[in-house]
Amino acid sequence: MKVLPAIIAVCAIAAPALAVPFTMPDVELLDSDEFYHQIWESSGGSSLDGRVDLTAGGVGFLITLGPGDDGKMIVGDNWPVGPLAGLLRDEGVPGGCKPHDNSSLHIYDSYTMGVSYLDGPIGSTVNMALYMNTGLTGPSGWPSSELRNNTAWSGPWVEFHVGDTALLELDFLAAEAWSIEDNPDPHTGGGLSWSDGGIYAINDRDLHEISNIGIMIADFSGDTFSRQVSLELNVVPEPATILICILGAATLAAARRKR
Repeated sequence: MKVLPAIIAVCAIAAPALAVPFTMPDVELLDSDEFYHQIWESSGGSSLDGRVDLTAGGVGFLITLGPGDDGKMIVGDNWPVGPLAGLLRDEGVPGGCKPHDNSSLHIYDSYTMGVSYLDGPIGSTVNMALYMNTGLTGPSGWPSSELRNNTAWSGPWVEFHVGDTALLELDFLAAEAWSIEDNPDPHTGGGLSWSDGGIYAINDRDLHEISNIGIMIADFSGDTFSRQVSLELNVVPEPATILICILGAATLAAARRKR
């Protein structure tokens, strides 16, 4: 019985208790019409060069990060978010906005994705973070057709060396916000002129109005610029970790039956 706390601790690291994270399915990441390279303020000279379905699960991406804007590129699903992403329908309440499909994450507490830096220049690093936009700005939004509804959210940037694997998270109770200063009610911080770059909880209305969701990739050190690197998104937990969690659950159940 002394091994039980260690088993439970390992499982807690692999899958935090009581958390309800949202993770996009592989089929979404593989769809180049839905999950694609978006160019916003600056392209950075970066490109998405290819993707492949990995037999053990997850999706491999080949990318080249350019020298502009830290090589930052955004890969995701812009509005209207497609059905493959697995977002829920918003029935338009509260508030009376128009119902719309594939835009709600209100039953989840975070957006997560396991990521690996598979291959690149020796000694190099890349940086990744999850992001999403909330607040529909067209007729489906509340207020309707209001550009100020939009807020951009991100999780913390994580640095990866070649071979590193980590779980990225965008925590809905503590996310970095941009374009939040002018938010109108009922959106997060509406009418309060909250500062851009702050860490805030995303309110229920905004979690019903997801307009864009994906991942940001950059190279803040500049040591991969103009050289192709490979990443894996939706990394599947190692079989040994899964087995430990199954054994831990079985051991815990047995211990409870003996009490």
